[in-house]
Amino acid sequence: MRAIALCPGTCGELFQGWLDGVCQLVSCPIGLWSRVELSVSPGDGCIALPPSMQKTELALKIAMDMWRIGGFDVSLYRNSQLAGSRGYASSTADILASLYALAACFDLRLSEEEATEIAVSVEPSDGLAWSDLVLMDHRNFSIHRRVGPVPELILAVFDPGGEVDTVEFNKKVRPCTPSCHDRILSDLEKGLAQGDWRRFAKASTDSAMANQSVLFKRELDLMLSSSVANGALGIVTAHSGTVSGAIFLRDHLKNRGAFFWPPELGEPFYVPMVSGGVRLLEVENDSGFKRFACSGVDRSAYRGAP
Repeated sequence: MRAIALCPGTCGELFQGWLDGVCQLVSCPIGLWSRVELSVSPGDGCIALPPSMQKTELALKIAMDMWRIGGFDVSLYRNSQLAGSRGYASSTADILASLYALAACFDLRLSEEEATEIAVSVEPSDGLAWSDLVLMDHRNFSIHRRVGPVPELILAVFDPGGEVDTVEFNKKVRPCTPSCHDRILSDLEKGLAQGDWRRFAKASTDSAMANQSVLFKRELDLMLSSSVANGALGIVTAHSGTVSGAIFLRDHLKNRGAFFWPPELGEPFYVPMVSGGVRLLEVENDSGFKRFACSGVDRSAYRGAP
């Protein structure tokens, strides 16, 4: 049995903050992907994954125990566009794609809630299991609710390198209740509901700037001023990572040849925001072989997609 699945990554979070004493976030899904090909065969329960995928291995073990899958070996090949420990949600994307691929091999239904519960049991995770934007407690998954559909916006992503360990970082961040978090989330939701992308992006910018007291980014002020000068609506950043992005309307990218970015920032790459959710590409199980359309993925742009 075999399944191939894709899960998008993120450019950090559109919102992250403490609401009623619980740290919650709204992920910013983008068109960069983790692609996994998972195979299942009769065996002794061995799980063979690349050495860097210990978190995914643990998630698969949890799922196999929960689903009472025994007498099978699992092997997995990954091709990912998501660098680790920078704010691309690489681990979450790996885990979710692998869980849905495993479920497909056994013709099991996996809900967004169940997949996220497994991911969060391994490490603080992003809300990528849903097609829509979701506000969720990324540490314990005690709270979650739909915020709205992902807007058709483009990001200019700046990646300065470096790493932030998600698990260790979340151990150190302590509860706080600044009043601005409620207001920022309200503005984000209103902007999304009304199609007011300036308000939406301003809320994301406010969240990014509020996080400077938690995880300082030296070039963020310069990135914000440069982004606005180039016509961006605002910025988004990884609240527990190093990457950041400038938010543009799609039509404005026609002018990007005239954009000026200071040398300190480096040249960005441009990527669309996309709907979340795992996409199954192929499934071969006891029910037969199926090949699926790949919604929201530019196959020509994705290295490794069939």
